[in-house]
This record gives sequence, C-alpha cells and structure tokens, in this order.
Amino acid sequence: MAAEIEPSVFASVEVNIEGPVDCTPPRPSSPEWTGILLSAPDRVRSNGTPSLVVPLCVRAVLPVIVPAPPMTIVAIDRAKGTRYTGPAFPHPLPEQADDSTPNPMPPPLRAQHEVEGMTAEIAFTADLVGSTKIPGDGVFDVHIERGGITSEPVAVEIEMNAQP
Repeated sequence: MAAEIEPSVFASVEVNIEGPVDCTPPRPSSPEWTGILLSAPDRVRSNGTPSLVVPLCVRAVLPVIVPAPPMTIVAIDRAKGTRYTGPAFPHPLPEQADDSTPNPMPPPLRAQHEVEGMTAEIAFTADLVGSTKIPGDGVFDVHIERGGITSEPVAVEIEMNAQP
C-alpha cells in the first residue's frame, strides 16, 4: 500500500521544487499583501514506507532582507509539545552549468538600504517529514517562518505504520 493522502490533490505533488502547483495557495488580491500562505494534507497514512513524503505547498510575498534569513518549516506535536524544525529549501539552487554564458541578471544587491520597500514572491513545495525528521505518528501543527513572519498553522495528522 502506498501512502494515503487526504485531500487527494496532495497525492501527486512533487516536493522540493520551485513554482506553483495544484495545491499552491492563491495570492491574495490586495497588491500590498505580504506574508506566507501554507497548504498541507489533512491526513497522511502509510504502511511503514521507509521514506514517507508529506507535501507542503507554499506561497510567500516577503520583504527583501539582506542578508536573507532562512525560511524554516516548524511542526509541533500536539500531544507531546515537541517542536521539529527544518529548512524549507533542503537543497541549494543549482549552480550555473556553463560559466561561459553571461548571467543576464544584475549583480545581487548587498545592502539593506538598497532593497528597502522591495518584496519578492515565491511559490514552492517542500517535504514536511524529510525536512523536519518527524519520527512517528501524531497530529502536528505546522507553519513556515522567515524573518519574523509566520504563516497560519495547519494541522497534519500522520500515521506512519497504519494498518490496512
């Protein structure tokens, strides 16, 4: 038995990619909105699959901060109060493959005063279990943090050794 994921829209989500997918939360209509939106399955049941994947879908519009603080996944076990954390981006972006090709992007801005008032938008997916190393079953309140901004928590129930 493969993992059962509810709702099913999360069952086919590829994790650790940048860009919107079917479960990515829509951007609020206000052009001034900044924040982090998170969607996650309500329930994931597995029969002991060694590498259980629990997809998270994220959209963020955040102030540019130099240097950029990390974006972190936080999962708190409701029953035990244990806090599990891990990087929202587990892999660095790939290096430019061909150094002979000029980079069309301008050099990065290096001082906070150069980016004051700027925001950046990103949509991506992540793996809750792979990032935070949650060790077992439970109901977890999950949120994303970055530079003092926190998403609303979502509850995810995980059963790692569910009986058919």
